[in-house]
Amino acid sequence: MSIILGIDPGSKYTGVGIIKKEGSDFTYIHSEVFALPVKASFSQKLYTLSQELDRIYRQFPISATSVEKIFYGKNVDSAFKLGHIRGVCLCTSARHGVQVFEYAAKYAKKVVTGSGSSSKESVQNFVNQLLKVNITKLDESDALALSLCHGFSDREQRGIDLSGLRI
Repeated sequence: MSIILGIDPGSKYTGVGIIKKEGSDFTYIHSEVFALPVKASFSQKLYTLSQELDRIYRQFPISATSVEKIFYGKNVDSAFKLGHIRGVCLCTSARHGVQVFEYAAKYAKKVVTGSGSSSKESVQNFVNQLLKVNITKLDESDALALSLCHGFSDREQRGIDLSGLRI
């Protein structure tokens, strides 16, 4: 059995989703979205995210963390901010002694829906069907998709590094 935390990092909203994997069965445990304070300084936003993640790691016996990799966009400032957000996620996981696995968004979509170009709404529908839930926030369903991606992945069972795979 493993408890997998998926994190969909964002500078305004960060989604988290936790599932339990027993054999080939997946069970929904928890999900939520952290809304980072709008008028706070960026360093305060990072601190708030760290506190929220600390709460999750203390509340649930997480055995693996799955985080979305950075994709390259047109806005350099946004990419740097996302890098800082991801850094908080990685550091917090390490502080709690939990190994982090990183997956490209297209790879996670392909694993969960069968297509790397699926829309967020399509991912949400698959997540809801697979976990028998009714998640309405896209950041939550994306985080749960990252959890499922890791749960379905051979790397969890065989230690294969799929991070370089291009889809």
